[in-house]
Amino acid sequence: MRLTQRENIAKRIQRLEQMQVTAMHAINHTKRLGDPRRRPEEIRIRHRFVYSNQPAPSVTIRGLPQSTSRPPAARIISPRGVALRFYLLCLFEAQSFRRGGGRPVNSRPLIAGGGETGWTDLIAIPNQTGGVSRRRRSIVSALSRLAAPDLQLVGLQKTGVYSRYEHFHLLDEGGVRPAGETAPYTVPRRTERHLSIPSSFFTNGWIYVLEDSEILFLLMLFLQRSRMPAEGLIKVEEFERLTRFGVGRDTYATHQLITAFGLIESFPGINRKPNGTIPYFAGISGDTPLHEFLIDDNAFDRDALVVAIRTLREISA
Repeated sequence: MRLTQRENIAKRIQRLEQMQVTAMHAINHTKRLGDPRRRPEEIRIRHRFVYSNQPAPSVTIRGLPQSTSRPPAARIISPRGVALRFYLLCLFEAQSFRRGGGRPVNSRPLIAGGGETGWTDLIAIPNQTGGVSRRRRSIVSALSRLAAPDLQLVGLQKTGVYSRYEHFHLLDEGGVRPAGETAPYTVPRRTERHLSIPSSFFTNGWIYVLEDSEILFLLMLFLQRSRMPAEGLIKVEEFERLTRFGVGRDTYATHQLITAFGLIESFPGINRKPNGTIPYFAGISGDTPLHEFLIDDNAFDRDALVVAIRTLREISA
């Protein structure tokens, strides 16, 4: 293992250890959302959040298209921001109270008092970076990005600077449209094209432990699985990965760590490097078998913090 990789793993372990208190707090509040007896086992997300119906134009071989040509999920990933995770948490919160076709109403404050749950109770950041005020700033930053004219994944109140972020409302997962207004969010019906992720992804803390690039890779696999007629190995052609999902080489390479966490099984394509690239590539990726994957839904039932810290320590040993 290279020194840089070892240092990055050490920093990630430290960050996760510093996050344990706020993560447990967030997990406890996440489990309190809705009626536990009626909580859905899976959370539905429309394909258009992760997948572009039209391939991005002018993509170079192995190169990512411009940000504006990528689907919303690929546009909001960030090394340290919480926009992707916060939007997914909003979808989980909405589906904890509404069924297919229902339109959620956000009456939840950013900061709650007493035994109530506010939005700041549902995110986790390292303890050393501050308390509830720091979590609020993280949410405000995420909402500003999600509400940007080029995204339009949430709508904000047209009031004062401080209060405009209160009682924000969700917009459709597809975000901004070429023409016309973005529709309000409704919970996907079973008949709509959607991917499903286990509720345990949220209630066991994987939403806090995984990095944005790892979450995006998993969303891609969940979507590919939803398009398969039966359970089987999942694979993604390179051109589709780049132009439809907006997933580049670095994000694709995260499958190695996701596999180490036990969330997926990986079956490397012959003659491919672990990150999926082909040595001495001649421009015809179909000539070499693709990596294939299986998702282990039961693996999300484990405590994410315990699994991640233990696995990272084993890798760095």
